[in-house]
Amino acid sequence: MSAATKSAEHQHVEALIAKQLPGSPIYGFLLSDARVVSASPGHVVCRLPLSQNHMNSKAGIHGAVSATIVDCKLR
Repeated sequence: MSAATKSAEHQHVEALIAKQLPGSPIYGFLLSDARVVSASPGHVVCRLPLSQNHMNSKAGIHGAVSATIVDCKLR
């Protein structure tokens, strides 16, 4: 999706992510592959392709990954 076709909210969220990820080693490690699919006021959809870095010993998503997603605040 080109910048011209993204909503203002979508561009805003991408800019916030680009600003926050470098400042947090854990966000950068776990969320660097996350991509914003869409954004509108009060609603953001992202995709995160899971890798071995995101999995626990039972082949499920590690609790630290889900906690990091919940903890990530975009302001």
